[in-house]
Amino acid sequence: MAFFKKLDPFLESARKNTETLFEKLPLAARKKLGSLTFNPPYSELFDDTTEEPTGEIKFNFKLGATWKGKDGKTGVRRAPPLFDASNRKIVDALEVGSGTRARVSFNIHVNEETGAHGYFIPSQGAGGISLKLAAVQIIELRRQGEMSAEEYGFEQTDGYQAPVSEESAPFEDVSANSADF
Repeated sequence: MAFFKKLDPFLESARKNTETLFEKLPLAARKKLGSLTFNPPYSELFDDTTEEPTGEIKFNFKLGATWKGKDGKTGVRRAPPLFDASNRKIVDALEVGSGTRARVSFNIHVNEETGAHGYFIPSQGAGGISLKLAAVQIIELRRQGEMSAEEYGFEQTDGYQAPVSEESAPFEDVSANSADF
C-alpha cells in the first residue's frame, strides 16, 4: 500500500529513537521492564468468529482537547476543521457518527525534547508514533444514532418487541393507492 511506503520511514525513525532512549535507562529499570514495547498508530482487524484477518486496518488519530502554548497557558477546547466533499468549510456544529466515511489530514507527532518523531514513556518502556489529527473531509455523513441494528452486528431473533412508533416504523409506500390531489 502506497500509504505505508510513506509512513514506514517515520516508523523506523521512531523505532530507532525509542530503542536508543530505552538503552539509556538504568540497567535495573531495563531489567524490570524486560524489553521495549513499540506501538504503531494502527492495528490489523480480525473477524470475531473465525479470528482470521479481515484485510482491514484501523488507524488511530489523536487530538488533544486543549493545548498548552509556549507561554505555558492552556488554550481552549479545540476540534479539527471539517470540510464537505466539495472542500467547503463546515461552520455549523456537526455530530459525526460511526459509519461516516471521511478523509483525514494529519501530522506525525514530534517529541519536543529530542526533536525526533515518536514518543517514549520511560516508566513503561513503551514508545511509538502518534498521528495528530489536523483536519477532516466528510465524504458521507452518518450522524450519531443513524446506524441500523444490522450495522451494529445484530440479527433478528425471538424476544421482546418494542411498541411501533413513528421513528421505528418502517416506511409505508402508499403511492400506488393515492391520487395526486
